[in-house]
Amino acid sequence: MKRKWFKTVFTFTGVFIFAILFRVFFIEIYSIPSGSMEDTLLPGDKVLVNKLVYGPKLPASPYDIPWINLVWFLQAGAAANPDSVYWNYRRAPGFSAIKRGGVMVFSHPLWGGRNNFFIKRCLALPGDTLAIEGGRAKINGQFLREPALSKKVYEIWPDSTRQFSRLADSLGFQSFGHHVRSREKDLPEMLLTERYFMLGDNRTNSNDSRYWGFVPEENIVGKACLVLFNYRYGEFKWERVLKRVE
Repeated sequence: MKRKWFKTVFTFTGVFIFAILFRVFFIEIYSIPSGSMEDTLLPGDKVLVNKLVYGPKLPASPYDIPWINLVWFLQAGAAANPDSVYWNYRRAPGFSAIKRGGVMVFSHPLWGGRNNFFIKRCLALPGDTLAIEGGRAKINGQFLREPALSKKVYEIWPDSTRQFSRLADSLGFQSFGHHVRSREKDLPEMLLTERYFMLGDNRTNSNDSRYWGFVPEENIVGKACLVLFNYRYGEFKWERVLKRVE
């Protein structure tokens, strides 16, 4: 009887430890809340993020370890600080260096602490010169080719909403009532040092490095590799199942 009890406890503990290690070092699933990465990623997409590609980032404190953080929260009570740092930044070796054009998840460098995650495309690397002219990115003096599914939305104020909608439909354009707010913004040439420039594929409707600056390596969580499925407002989109992120 004791042996059976011991085996059950040992198995449960092993599964518990494996689950923690799997989330910390291998993969994690994130949900896309906005349209800033349309049409590469859509609101409601559940995205698989691979931490092994760039190397898993080691936890900075017990608050970064799934389920263990619950114990720390209960122990600290009102004094709990999930952004506290117990251990210096370290990253295990990965299969690849961070590359230009990769879609990745990172914690915001300014807002919301380590658990405020964003997902964007890496446009420029440390050592690159960067400029944005007319909405187009220029890296090291050369204009970059736009991602195949990148999107631009413009603000238009027509005299007749109905006439504008008919015209847009006839041209195969997608219209959103009488206007769409745009975030188009050019940047003068600059040199990146030790940080990365992140940009949304929905160029004119994305809150990204054009507005809040560069992202340090220690904030990068992993590379977005696969859309598992899309579910939003009670609707399941079958065409999004197991779709590669490119």
